[in-house]
Parts: sequence; C-alpha cells; structure tokens
Amino acid sequence: MHHFIKMAVYIPCLIHLLAQPKAFAQNDRLYAIESLPLEVSAARTVSLSFAAAVKSVDRGSADLLAQKAKGTENVVLIKAAREEMEPTSLLVITADGDLHVFEVRYQQQPSSIGLQIMPSRQQPLAAQMPKTIDQNQIQQALKLAAAQPPNLRRKSLAGDVSLEVDGLYIAGAVMYLRLSLENRSVIDYQIETLRFLASDNKQIRRSASQQDELLPIGGSVATDQIRASEQKTLVVPLAKMTLPESKSLLVQLTEHSGSRHITVRLKGKHLAKIARIPSVSNL
Repeated sequence: MHHFIKMAVYIPCLIHLLAQPKAFAQNDRLYAIESLPLEVSAARTVSLSFAAAVKSVDRGSADLLAQKAKGTENVVLIKAAREEMEPTSLLVITADGDLHVFEVRYQQQPSSIGLQIMPSRQQPLAAQMPKTIDQNQIQQALKLAAAQPPNLRRKSLAGDVSLEVDGLYIAGAVMYLRLSLENRSVIDYQIETLRFLASDNKQIRRSASQQDELLPIGGSVATDQIRASEQKTLVVPLAKMTLPESKSLLVQLTEHSGSRHITVRLKGKHLAKIARIPSVSNL
C-alpha cells in the first residue's frame, strides 16, 4: 500500500439516456469514484487521517468497527470486529464535500496502520520524498543511527511511561529520528498509534489545515507495545524536511484503551541539531 492514499480520482463519462431522456438534462454527466483498497485486522487498529473534518461514516457491515479518534475531527479509527471478516465497504464524507470510498478486506497483519487521505496535488509540509529508495541502504542507516551518540534531548512523560527523542540524523534524502521508550510501571503499554505531525505552534484546535502527517518510509513502525519495566529504542526513517518558525514537529504516542498519551514537540531549533551519518553514502 502506498505511503499516502490519494483522494478518489473522478473519471467523467457521458450518460446516454435512451430509455428515459427526460429524467436528466442532456449535459448531465456521471462521475465514477475509484474505490481504494484498505486492510484491517481484529488485533490492530488502523487510523485514517483526512484533509478535512469527517461529517459522515457509513460501514458496509457490522463486522467493521469505525469511530472518530477522541479529540479530533479528521481522524477515523477502524478495526475488524472478528477475524476473517468478509470483504465490505467504507464510505466517508468530509466537510469539503468529498466522498471517499474504500474496499475493506481482512488481513491478519495490515501493511500499514497509519494512513493519510489527501488530495493528489497536496504533499506533507516541506517533506521531500527521495525519488528512489535503496532499502538495503535504509536498513544500514537505521543500524548506524541506533549506534550514534545522542545529539538531542526532548522528553515527555505520562505516568510512568516516557517518550524521548534523543537523536536526529540524516543520510541523503532521509532523516532518522531515534526514540527512546520506557515503561517504569507494572502495566504493559499497548501502542495504539505512533504519529509524526507538522503542526502550527499557535494551534486553536486540531484540524487538517493545521496539522500535516508525515508517514515513516516503508510503512508503520514495527512495535506494538512496551512491556512493564521495559525500555526500547526505535529509529524511524522520514523524508527530510524543514520547518518554518510557525510550525513544530510533533511525535505523538497514544495508548490503546488507556489514557497515557504522550507528545514530544520539536521546533526548528531542535531540527537544526541534525547530524549526518558519515558511513552511509548515496542515499
């Protein structure tokens, strides 16, 4: 599945009304909306981030669960109510008048759990996706970034769970955020979402016009929990980006069926500390 799902493509086709010529004006046209493939499972929640507030959600089957994410207007969370659910549809209408049509199929391990639906003409703020990506070099850079000395200390906590950005590195067109996750509690932390958002510093409310989501290169980050008394390090590859003074990069971690949600804010001065990974070339 692509890193970004593009909005439905409208394909005009002329209607020849032979049977009932008076039913519509002769110049009326029918626009077919391309349905988009979507994978869900019973074990993991998939988030859909739209470019405008969601006004209506229609599920083709009761086996598909869908709801708005708490505190948002433009994010829909979906999940299968049971394993091996039959294929179904999902229709979402947003405040800008767009109708988004999805063909939903069950997949034990969805290819991506964080998806952004956006106009084809729009790209995430200041993000520069590399034209070609050598996955071997990406994997090499991930290992090297994990071993680099810390060059940043931005930390936030919720209860006894902490999220820290302690490294920011770059190799070619890809930057690497190193995250340190620690759970000092006796309760496992089940990860609902790990998101990266370019957001207005002076934010009145959460909306698509004020937040642009950046998706990790290669899909979702491979972790779903932080066990009690566990500490783990993640390195996340993102397309290189810059930030104006009015924007910040938010790293948001949310807990499934819990309240320990954490946000770390990075400003332009923090991104300026980015260091090159010297051993990786031609990325």
